Amino acid sequence: MALAMALLSFHQLRLGDCEASIAAGRKALKQFRDSGDVLAQSQVHSTLALAHFNAGLTKETLAHAVQALSTARASGDMLAQCWALNRMGIAHDSVGRIEKMFEYLGEAYQLALELNDTETTFGTLNNLARGGLSHGESLKERGEDPKPTFHQALAHAEAALVIAEPTGNRFYEAMSLAAVGNLMGLVGRSAQAQAHLERARGMAIAHGFRSVELDAEVHLACLWRERNDLATACAGLQVQLRANVDGKVEAQFAVKAHRMLYEMLKALGKFESALAHHEQFYVLERREREARADMQSRILINQAELDQARAAVERSGLEATQQRQRAEELDKIAHHDALTGLHNRRYIDLHLPMLAAKARSLGMPLSISMLDIDRFKLVNDLYGHALGDLVLAKVAELLRANARSSDLTVRQGGEEFLIVFVDTTLAQAAEVCEQLRLAVQNYDWEATQPGLKITLSQGLSGCQEHEALAHWFARTDAALYQAKDQGRNRVVQTAESQPEGT
Repeated sequence: MALAMALLSFHQLRLGDCEASIAAGRKALKQFRDSGDVLAQSQVHSTLALAHFNAGLTKETLAHAVQALSTARASGDMLAQCWALNRMGIAHDSVGRIEKMFEYLGEAYQLALELNDTETTFGTLNNLARGGLSHGESLKERGEDPKPTFHQALAHAEAALVIAEPTGNRFYEAMSLAAVGNLMGLVGRSAQAQAHLERARGMAIAHGFRSVELDAEVHLACLWRERNDLATACAGLQVQLRANVDGKVEAQFAVKAHRMLYEMLKALGKFESALAHHEQFYVLERREREARADMQSRILINQAELDQARAAVERSGLEATQQRQRAEELDKIAHHDALTGLHNRRYIDLHLPMLAAKARSLGMPLSISMLDIDRFKLVNDLYGHALGDLVLAKVAELLRANARSSDLTVRQGGEEFLIVFVDTTLAQAAEVCEQLRLAVQNYDWEATQPGLKITLSQGLSGCQEHEALAHWFARTDAALYQAKDQGRNRVVQTAESQPEGT
């Protein structure tokens, strides 16, 4: 069972489903820990490190990479150590530790050469090339000379291509051709770059490597743009967009393509077409960002809940299956409000500190909104508590329907609710709050009770760096009172202030 879960985790990663890969990998890891198989643990940690890297969770990437290397060394398996060193390299790249990235990848390369293993040597060279490309782009953004770094990355990409060509693995060859072509373009070898990229694209089309085909198309467009041939650059991207092939890779390409087309068509003076592509870019980029935030929040919350359940199992000595069932039953009773079905105050007190710590460590913005039903006491006084309960339940239903799946919706108590916005800027959270306000205001309350009108007042704030949670809540509560004082049925954001406490 453990081996099956490990294989499933690996193949889900190759298919691009990071969340499924992490879920299967966690199950495999637990079973391998129970059996004491350290080599298998290292292999799963390597998979999980890459899955978390692709999901954008850098702290978890580094944690699994460290465990992969530790267990690989404990097993004595040199091949496992080579892959673990690769994971350490990309983990340090993800947190901006460039020297450490090259140190670990260099060590992995030397070990791969000693092992005379084609797969690991190719993989390490490919990681060195990608790491160099990423570092060079960062240097370019800072106004520093990226050319020496790009030349070094090109040397690694060309060495990877030399390995790939005689293996007969056309995917590796096409991928390497695209990488070499891209880097040649960045160092000014335009004609050679075009030849490599066109060859990569042709091979990708012939063998159905859609991701490589789109990658080559983007690099070719960049090449034509550098030559100031914007019409040709636009044409290739537009052809690919019109192909309209579904899938995750296609969506990622579409975001890049629409942005590039907007910039180039604007430069050509075709403002109407440029605006259309900008609108498409904005919609797709926002959808991708929200989907990524949703996935990250689920992974983080699931990990926190798993850690808590594991600690409870260890303390009680109960069998894992029995404890899990009991934990689910108790969770529903203890952490959910019976009337509305939303999470309750106890749930947010338990989980928000962990969620805030995770978000801060990853540099993700976190916002909260406190919501209060306006003049709710008058509703109870005029129509009775039974109708008041119906109003509370309906407001909760409207909040659930209009909030995003990544947001945590809580009934604080009485007529007060709370929403936690994960990986969401204050401006984005304000848009959602306004949508919620209108949903409640425009609901047909007359159908429930003639003369009944319900509105919400909301206070909204973002968590500042190093700010204590109690101070954050106090600022948000103050904003809610401002909303009440200013006439109710509105959203008020807090003014920026220095946090009190740590």
